[in-house]
Amino acid sequence: MTTPHSRQALVFQHADHITLGNFEPVLRDYGYNIRIVDATKEDVAAIDPTAADVLIVLGGEMGVYETDTHPH
Repeated sequence: MTTPHSRQALVFQHADHITLGNFEPVLRDYGYNIRIVDATKEDVAAIDPTAADVLIVLGGEMGVYETDTHPH
């Protein structure tokens, strides 16, 4: 839960090899708590993205037309 002195960054990750990279230390330096959500395994529809201060969607190589192999 966010307190007045903490910031929340919500990250939707779609592939293990695609990470925050250089963004992670910057977010941490600015006091963000980072929650990484594995979009391939968690129900992202159940998450309120407006509850976080920052929303980052990492994506991946899959295309929107590939719902048969990537239903997330």
